[in-house]
Amino acid sequence: MNWRAPLLLGLLVGLPACSGDQGSAQGEAGAGGTAGTAGPGAGGAVGGGPVGGAPAGGTAAGGVGGNPNGCGPINSAALCNQPPAGELPPGPPAYSGGQCPALVPAPQRTAVTSSGRNRAMYVVVPSNPCPGETFPIVFMWHWISGEAKDVLFGGQLQTIADQQRFIAVIPEATGAEVFGQNTTWPFDVTQTQARMDEEFRVFDDMLSCVSAQYPTNFSCVGTIGVSAGALFASQLMQGRGQYLSSAIVLSGGVGAGTVRPWTGSPHKMPALVLWGGPADALPDAANPLFSFDTLSRELETGLTNSGHFLTECIHNCGHIPPLLQSGPNGESGLAPLYEFFMNHPYWLPDGGSPYAGGLPPTFPPWCGIGMNSAPPANIQNCPGGF
Repeated sequence: MNWRAPLLLGLLVGLPACSGDQGSAQGEAGAGGTAGTAGPGAGGAVGGGPVGGAPAGGTAAGGVGGNPNGCGPINSAALCNQPPAGELPPGPPAYSGGQCPALVPAPQRTAVTSSGRNRAMYVVVPSNPCPGETFPIVFMWHWISGEAKDVLFGGQLQTIADQQRFIAVIPEATGAEVFGQNTTWPFDVTQTQARMDEEFRVFDDMLSCVSAQYPTNFSCVGTIGVSAGALFASQLMQGRGQYLSSAIVLSGGVGAGTVRPWTGSPHKMPALVLWGGPADALPDAANPLFSFDTLSRELETGLTNSGHFLTECIHNCGHIPPLLQSGPNGESGLAPLYEFFMNHPYWLPDGGSPYAGGLPPTFPPWCGIGMNSAPPANIQNCPGGF
């Protein structure tokens, strides 16, 4: 079973999704709340939530307006666009290859040399930057048998980056050994610490070179992974958590005797953990070499015991695209993911979140705050898996 291009079309644009009561609802691209000018002095008024941003039970993703300069739209309410109000991350790591190569923006593929290997990636940059604008960065990790181009083209990611105002870095898999065999597995999650450190160094080098060439908002550097990529994102949270403001794990996790366990993160980043319930497994629920239900729950246990803010979503439809229904006013079904990233900058207090008083209304009813909080999903006619 593979997570292929249709998944990312749903993940980043919003495919027909099952609703909690009626079965499905159409999503539209790019309405998850657009973000604009970042950096000191760029933000507007902030709401009265627990740490600023969203009022309890509300959303901090509004505030969108036209820019008189004719560049990107402005979302001054997103916390990533507010002046920092707390701890900041360390500066980007030095590039291990000496001087960074010139990167080319998508749709061309570009590369850095890391640990002696040529590591390819796509770098998606908003095409209409505003004067002085700095961009959050999201690292996106694809699924088994997928490719970085599936994320780029299947997800219409240039359009999303233009609307949401972030840089997307989509690393290309090199292939990895899993259980001692070469496979199409994209990123290492089971091997020695030395091998994992090599993979983490790829992240270092990509962050270093992307931020050297493009104006970067270091308060908002996030990671998102899908399936095998989510397993790697779960490891990146630990190995390079000092740089990460938030993490979104879609059918991933740790431990369960199959991947490396949770050992802690140097930064208590907020996390959104989403999966498909007990049937979410590979190759399938009857032969669960990878039980994403168990893996996700072990990740949640580690996050909770370590004091991270946790949002839990369980759609109970197995190993399929994340079912996120379209929101009010034509918002994309993926608005919760955009909002979660853009409203959880690094400088939030440990364990803090603007969502502490309640999730925004764009979240589906099968999401909750904290481990074991997701209400039972009532989804009719689950779509097929991959």
